[in-house]
Amino acid sequence: MDFKKIAGGITASINRAVQLTEEKLGQTERTQYDAEFEALLLLADRSEKWTERMAKASEAVMQPNPAYRVEDFFSGKLEAAGHRRRERPSPLEELGSALVAASSEIGGIGVDEGGGGGIKFTAQTSSDGAAATARYAKSLALAGHAELRLAQLEADFLASCGSAFVAPLRAHLAGDARSLRKERRSLEIFRLDLDWARTRLRRCGDDEAARRAAEQECDKMEAEFEHQLRVTRLLLEGVNATHDYHLNCLNELVAAQLNYHSECLNRLQQLQRQMADKTE
Repeated sequence: MDFKKIAGGITASINRAVQLTEEKLGQTERTQYDAEFEALLLLADRSEKWTERMAKASEAVMQPNPAYRVEDFFSGKLEAAGHRRRERPSPLEELGSALVAASSEIGGIGVDEGGGGGIKFTAQTSSDGAAATARYAKSLALAGHAELRLAQLEADFLASCGSAFVAPLRAHLAGDARSLRKERRSLEIFRLDLDWARTRLRRCGDDEAARRAAEQECDKMEAEFEHQLRVTRLLLEGVNATHDYHLNCLNELVAAQLNYHSECLNRLQQLQRQMADKTE
């Protein structure tokens, strides 16, 4: 164990704490960033904040139940570890299944999908008084299968929403945004070290040996700070490219929504025509 290195780290941490405290109290100077860099920092902060909120809002649309969202999160972790994810029917699936089951029991009819995508009925009732019940049962079956189709369309849309929009946002937050936060923390450490060295230099007085040592320390700290500043600036300038990519993701989301609602409208219009035919 390198005790000298550990002691040096502790001393540096104390010096940074002292420098930061004196800055807050207005007792010493601090290095200021240029206006362009400050604007990049502000843009990065706002971008990360709203990317996180957009991702959470999208996930709430995909799964409104917060308890299910937590369950799905851990299920995803288990699935990645080789465990099978538990399937949960959506409300539309449950509605569709209930309508189909109701049509079978109420009307006493068997229902299946025909080869051409239609629905075949086998009526078990024959009395004239049961005609209304038969029509109702057939309409239940039609509506049930339509709801099941809507459930599938919804599942496809949510999958598209997740892969085209939410996943890129989450990947950015876990990747580039996290790397940027790390580099910004490093920059702040180098900035504190530089300002502490400058503070020491100003307080050297007439001690030439101490002044030379402080000047050397300042030169070293300034070189490290400038290098870290360049690294951080490059990452900050990449935020604009990230926005361009996220714009493409947003366009994909809107296209998926348009396709989803268009398909749902077509299926419901078809259902309306089928129900009108069955009830005439």
